[in-house]
Amino acid sequence: FNLVESFHDDAELEPAVGLTQNRHHHHDVWKHTLATVDATPGDPIRRLGALLHDVGKIGLPDRILRGEAPLSEADWRLIQAHPIKGDEILTPLKVHPRLRPYVRWHHEKLDGSGYPDGLTEIPLLVQVLSAADMYDALTSRRTYRKAVRPEEALEALEREVREGRLALEAVRALRSGLRRGASEAEGHVLHL
Repeated sequence: FNLVESFHDDAELEPAVGLTQNRHHHHDVWKHTLATVDATPGDPIRRLGALLHDVGKIGLPDRILRGEAPLSEADWRLIQAHPIKGDEILTPLKVHPRLRPYVRWHHEKLDGSGYPDGLTEIPLLVQVLSAADMYDALTSRRTYRKAVRPEEALEALEREVREGRLALEAVRALRSGLRRGASEAEGHVLHL
């Protein structure tokens, strides 16, 4: 039984795992990650990890998920707990050990300033997911701020690299994947 292939697309899988409030974010992060990492048919874990990375946001108030306002300190604590909650949700699954890095560590930083575990060693594929997640957050409009241009989002990711929080290889892979994805989807190459 292949969980990923048992659904037509991520739009069908998201309601099954309770992610309807954040549908566009999950789809975009999944799309950016897959454009960056060549997920093979024999290893659907990367695809599933990219889709389920925020499964722990189940139960968060809609106002937080929709980004209607800047986060309060209490809201921020709830957000920071979502990787742990996601890890707990997926624990009963047979594939949990392989999904865990994507779900639990996608907010970790190489300098130890991330959450929830303050790691300094993060698998490169998880860092690629993290870069895609940050890129999507920056290029998505919120009610309290405008979306930044793709070039500005990539500059912000490069700052993360210079400050020791993200691997250069992850940002290079994302940039390459975005170019490839734009070229395939729209017939042109982004100037990134």
